[in-house]
Amino acid sequence: DERQTATALLSIGVVYASINELQKAAGYLDDAGVLVAKLQNKSLLAQVARTRANVYQRAGDKAKAIELYEQSAAIDRAAGDVPGLVITLKPLMGLYLDAGRLAETRAIAEESLALAAKSGSLKGWAVPYMGLAALAGREKRFEEADKYYTLAVEQARKEGDKLDEVNALESRSTFYENRRMWPAALADMELALSIKESSVRSLTAVSAREALRSDFSKQRMRLVHLLVRMHEREPGAGYAERAFAHTERSRASSLGELIGVTGRREITPREKELTASVQSAQKALFREDVPEARKPALRAALTAAERDLDLYLNAEARPSQLGLHEALTIDQIREWVAGADGLVVSYSLAETKSFAWVIDAAGFVTVPLPAKAELEKQVTVFRELLAKPSSALTRTKDQAAIDVAARELHKVLIEPFEPRLRGKRRLTIAPDGVLAYLPFEAIGKSAPLVATHVVSYAPSASITAALRAKQTAPNRTLMAFADPSRGAAASKEMKEHVERGFAFTALPNARTEAAAIAKLFPEAKVFVGADASEAQIK
Repeated sequence: DERQTATALLSIGVVYASINELQKAAGYLDDAGVLVAKLQNKSLLAQVARTRANVYQRAGDKAKAIELYEQSAAIDRAAGDVPGLVITLKPLMGLYLDAGRLAETRAIAEESLALAAKSGSLKGWAVPYMGLAALAGREKRFEEADKYYTLAVEQARKEGDKLDEVNALESRSTFYENRRMWPAALADMELALSIKESSVRSLTAVSAREALRSDFSKQRMRLVHLLVRMHEREPGAGYAERAFAHTERSRASSLGELIGVTGRREITPREKELTASVQSAQKALFREDVPEARKPALRAALTAAERDLDLYLNAEARPSQLGLHEALTIDQIREWVAGADGLVVSYSLAETKSFAWVIDAAGFVTVPLPAKAELEKQVTVFRELLAKPSSALTRTKDQAAIDVAARELHKVLIEPFEPRLRGKRRLTIAPDGVLAYLPFEAIGKSAPLVATHVVSYAPSASITAALRAKQTAPNRTLMAFADPSRGAAASKEMKEHVERGFAFTALPNARTEAAAIAKLFPEAKVFVGADASEAQIK
């Protein structure tokens, strides 16, 4: 019946929401809302409205989320559903605060606290305290704000609610950071990150893990920027080293997860079964002789099969652990990656100020760089100059423009630590943002870097070390073909090309270059002249 259908749609929507498939979740939940409205089932209507509001909030449509939360709250109040009302008021209070609706924020917070006190429940206090703290902060009642934030953190711990504890810690850290109470902000940020990392590890669904991982990375970079500001205020206090350690851990763990998931991916029997169902439904639907009357049923069967496979892949068929790579320490990077003749540079771009961490055998330094937007502009100009078509008439002018841009980038990105680069042969670069698209070999002052250094790239120093450890001895053999001879009996195809004006002249120095390359390999076979033939390749 319609109630069962509505409940099923709600359940499917909840599953899609749990794996962060928000568009699909919204579709099922909206359909459920239409059916429930017809049924006049108040309890189910409130639940559907609340769930839809959560999905719209996560999708960024805050106005729609407020509207739906208000609908749910009104139904809960009329029905006297205290647990449902408490659940609804928590996110609604945050949305009111973000929208600057301070009077409604205070009213919701006080209502939530009154409900918790009336019910005698030990739970449900942390979020109202956060709302009152944020409200007090907006009104510059800082001592009161600090008190409420502390109550929120303590209450979340009593309730054992890790999500509320993380939210309270992050909110309080923002409050402390804005008041330039940086050590206190730092302590809250690091504690929140440690709790959140445990949550990321425990997730099974890939899409949900990716969403939390993205938020986790943003919070870690916020922590990095705070540490850099603290370093600028107190150089030598170890804040720069901690900032680099957090950046390295973030990059290593993100790529480590990608490598780990890719390496462990296996197709399970259940996945094979579901895939076969999808393929069977596709074949049945797309046959040329299918009657029009049967197509709606076949489309429904295909949709159901695809949904079952989609849900399984997101919720079941992935590894339950992340396989995070541990980041190396600065001393380990100095020894294992930089070495005696190398320099490792890890760039990090930010809105107001970027920076580079430089590591070599002598130690570790932090170098300030221009803001992200300025670097993006310079790199874009340089890449456009490199890609610009050139002719004999414009070649000298075009090359001069490239040389100027190359010197400017070198001045910004390399010169600040150039003294440490002198005498080094290897330069390992861990780029960030737009710098991943910059050919560092092409920039330089009097000569490009490629003329003076061996330049290599890495997503992070830790990943570089891990991949090096897994490398096997290369197969040092060579087979080369150079300067083939057409001979007197040229093929019919070649004669046709010659008649059309193509000149198959010998490539200058091809034999010499092939012989020189062959000397680099212990085992080499070089075929030239008549021996450089298709038969030899086969």
